[in-house]
This record gives sequence, structure tokens and C-alpha cells, in this order.
Amino acid sequence: MSKKTQIVAAADIPEASRKRERFLDRKFKSRVLLLNGAQFLVERGQIVTDDPALIAWLLARPNDFERIGAE
Repeated sequence: MSKKTQIVAAADIPEASRKRERFLDRKFKSRVLLLNGAQFLVERGQIVTDDPALIAWLLARPNDFERIGAE
């Protein structure tokens, strides 16, 4: 029996149920991340987001970003 994974778009998740995640940028104090046509800012070496696609992208790069908490 195989399990199916359902992919949910960020637009399908109600904003009220999204958790804001904070990440430490290990390489830069300031930079702009471009993902799927959107811009995300790293400021003071940190980025805070509730965007599921960006969170997955950041988690896939542990040499560059470290999750430091949820808000």
C-alpha cells in the first residue's frame, strides 16, 4: 500500500494558520532572495517568513541558513 503526498500551495493555506519561522543567515548580514518571482529580504543576518515554499528552500540549505525559532 503506497502513501500519497498531497502538495498544498501557499495560497491554499489560510494566513491565520501559518507559523512565522525565523532563520539565521550564516553567510550574509543582508541580501535579497528571489524565489518563484517573489523577493525576500535578509536583514541583520536573519529572515522571518510564513511562506511554506521559502521555508522549504531555507531548510534545504543548512550550510547557509539555520532555523532559530517560530513566532
